[in-house]
Amino acid sequence: MHGYKGKQTAGSGKSDRDLTDKMKDAAKNTAMILLGAVTVLVIAGFILFVILEIRLWLLEQTLKKQYEQADMD
Repeated sequence: MHGYKGKQTAGSGKSDRDLTDKMKDAAKNTAMILLGAVTVLVIAGFILFVILEIRLWLLEQTLKKQYEQADMD
């Protein structure tokens, strides 16, 4: 009976290691997915910022032209 417990512990230890390795892999995968999602959001935010800045600049140019045109009239 004592030998059986030893075998069970050895088998259980390997199973625990496998489970720990799987959990580590799952944590790494989750971290990589989150990092990818954050990266995509940062890039999308930067692109949106650039687009809005360009629109603001174009609006300023349009208003400036209209003001100068109205000033000449």
